[in-house]
Amino acid sequence: MAGGAAPCPTVGEASPNGPSGCAFVMLRALDALVLSSLVGSFAVLVTTHVAISYGLLRREPWWRGPIAFVFAPVAPLWAMESGMKRRAALWIIALCVYVLARIFAEL
Repeated sequence: MAGGAAPCPTVGEASPNGPSGCAFVMLRALDALVLSSLVGSFAVLVTTHVAISYGLLRREPWWRGPIAFVFAPVAPLWAMESGMKRRAALWIIALCVYVLARIFAEL
């Protein structure tokens, strides 16, 4: 290539010192994406969990709020029963994204 940049090595190419060049940049970008997904989904999950617990505390029977706060798996179930369908859906989606991000972080 006259005057052009050398092509980027692919991610799968072996190098004695690890990835270099464009492959290194792509791996770093992927790490940043996974990290931001982890942090963001966990923040949404905790915020939604607190909102569900508070919403359950304000409705009858009020004792569901503290129990849902401590025992997380019942929170979306009781939220659906109490009419907080959007909060329950957001809780479930945030949990799924968090689990997927944890799986990708381990790869």
